[in-house]
Amino acid sequence: MAKPSGGRPNKSAGLMRKAIAAYEAGDLERARKAVTGFLKTDPHNPDGNHLAGVIALKAGRPAFAVDAIRKALARNPRIAMAHNNLGEAYRALEEYSDAEAAYRAAIELEPRETGFQNNLGTVLTAQDRTDEAIAVFEAGLARTPNHPMLLTNYGNALLEKGRAAHAVAAHEQALRVEPGYLEAKANLGLALLEQGDLDRADTTIIEFFARDDAHFAAIGGLAKLRAIEGRNAEAVLLHERQLDLAPGDRDIYLDYADMQRYAEQPEAAADVIERHRAIAPDEIDNYVQLGSIWRAAGEKKRAEEVLREAITRDPDHVPARMVLAQIIKHTPEEENLAELKRLEADDALSDGQRANLSFGLGKALEDIGDHTSAGERFITANRLRRATFEYDEAAIFEVMRNLAAHVDTTQIQRGAEAGSPDATPIFIVGMPRSGTSLVEQIISSHSDVRGAGELTTFGAVVTRHSVREKIEFPEQVAQASDATLHAIGEDYVEIIRRRFGDAPHITDKMPHNFLNVGYIRMALPNARIVHCRRHPMDTCLSIFKNAFSTAHEYAYDMAELGRYYRAYTALMAHWRAVCGEAFYDLDYEKLVADTEGEARALLAHCKLDWQPQCLEFYKTKRTVNTVSAGQVRQPIYTSSVALWKRYGAHLAPLIDALGDLLDEDERSAA
Repeated sequence: MAKPSGGRPNKSAGLMRKAIAAYEAGDLERARKAVTGFLKTDPHNPDGNHLAGVIALKAGRPAFAVDAIRKALARNPRIAMAHNNLGEAYRALEEYSDAEAAYRAAIELEPRETGFQNNLGTVLTAQDRTDEAIAVFEAGLARTPNHPMLLTNYGNALLEKGRAAHAVAAHEQALRVEPGYLEAKANLGLALLEQGDLDRADTTIIEFFARDDAHFAAIGGLAKLRAIEGRNAEAVLLHERQLDLAPGDRDIYLDYADMQRYAEQPEAAADVIERHRAIAPDEIDNYVQLGSIWRAAGEKKRAEEVLREAITRDPDHVPARMVLAQIIKHTPEEENLAELKRLEADDALSDGQRANLSFGLGKALEDIGDHTSAGERFITANRLRRATFEYDEAAIFEVMRNLAAHVDTTQIQRGAEAGSPDATPIFIVGMPRSGTSLVEQIISSHSDVRGAGELTTFGAVVTRHSVREKIEFPEQVAQASDATLHAIGEDYVEIIRRRFGDAPHITDKMPHNFLNVGYIRMALPNARIVHCRRHPMDTCLSIFKNAFSTAHEYAYDMAELGRYYRAYTALMAHWRAVCGEAFYDLDYEKLVADTEGEARALLAHCKLDWQPQCLEFYKTKRTVNTVSAGQVRQPIYTSSVALWKRYGAHLAPLIDALGDLLDEDERSAA
């Protein structure tokens, strides 16, 4: 120990040692007092200020920590750990760009320190820069392949990108290295859930709860699983448990409200958001969520009122203006149109904000008949969205070809004997924006039918059995036993009945079940299948001008969209050839031109007697969680037929991609 002149002990050094010892013992208050005493004798000491910042951060005072650590670095900018801890303090304050800069400074000083790489990757993920985060995690793992925390954060980032199988592998590796690592266990359960391995997800999360029943993300995963299984009462209890643990967490409220919304409980969903609004009254996103809930429930007036209140509070709130644009019919004098144009000139908008604004402004301009300007905005919106992800078009087309190659007449005939005989489901399939919501609204207006909306249930059940039986669909569909086919059908019906009651028939209008038509016929040979068709140009334009989730990767580039439509058309021709009388084509244009005649034929195909209220489908009260929520609340109209012709040369790439699906006059229209 260094001593001052005269041989007396160095009191300040002793205070520093006491501070370190108290911090390591977990006595933060004693540590704070000791380091404060030390800094009175040497206020600019970098080690002392660094320690004071670390103690403050541990005590939940990140703003103080920032100030203290910056003082340390002002005197000695070469302390890599101080830069890292400064990043931790900024991250606690959710000042992510400053946190990123601090972590990068730490890595520059000590590039081989894996913990710094981990922290940088985590803060990039928090900024929705997931591709960059994955690259950082992979660089760290290249040097330290068995770092448990790095592996599990890498797995979380992979899951954000929809790479569930790779996420599962990362979490499993973390647990092989450190079997007791509970965070990896919880995240493995969530990844298995997204992968569709519901059995292992259930087991893994329950095992985790046996050791830690207070991990709110894992509780949320189990709530999602219970909702998938139709056990909504249990899901409600789990979400309430989450809120007991983290009463201010906005994401929990959103997930909880979504669960209620998709269970067709709009009042309950709105109540959840109102609870969050009570604790965060200035958070405008609450109003946007309420507007979306009421829109889906057919409560247009309530939706518009709450959205107009949102923009009164914050006139520059882009999401509120975008959702409002989807609900109202603009006139040239409409305030929302003028404000969208004003906001468009703001150079400070992020790409995400500009994309949302452009979708909303495009809709508003279309309302007033300015299709040239509307087309320009839709192109901008889609270009910005498309730049945010990678799309493997070849892999998607290979899936469609494999489905046609492996699910043939032989397999369909086998399913007729092996599948479940239950005739409850009515599947409504087709491309998005092809009329599936309208058709479901007509069918579900029948007294014997419950409309369930877009369900992911059938795909989840197929995945669950494929994982359980170690069968790769569709390549190994011939290896699926008769018992497996029967169980898929029975499990699906059990889940939808648990969720939607005991109506004689329940509709499932997930459009992309067009991929699963063969499996549906094999597992549920008595189910009815309605394929909705619409002119390819109107279908694709309607997709292009609506803000779908990026799960619809094909939707944001006209050429890609046109090629996807061609692949879809080829697959549907195959299903039509092999599926027999259970498969029914319904053309949107014919339905608009002769609603009663087409509705009668539709109900006859579904083995339903004619009921006149099916022509007054717009009076049927039910939740519609799609962009068609407004259209199905009004009588049939013809203004959307051949709308594409008003967009002219804007659609040239789409016309070229669709090729011979259009006639010669249509191909020359642009």
